[in-house]
Amino acid sequence: MDGVWVYLSGIGFMLVFAVASYYVAKAKGRSTTLWTILGFFFTWVALLIVAVMPRKSPASSSPTPHAS
Repeated sequence: MDGVWVYLSGIGFMLVFAVASYYVAKAKGRSTTLWTILGFFFTWVALLIVAVMPRKSPASSSPTPHAS
């Protein structure tokens, strides 16, 4: 029975890092799906990477002028 609790706590640990990676990626304008999956499988490493990445700048809404 002890093995079940170790397994479940490991899954819970992975879920915590997945959710944290999701929120950090969302705040930085990054892909939430990608970083949630990476956060689940690579836990603190993925969270650290997405946390130090720069904020993704939004695409410019004004079109660039064309030379005539």
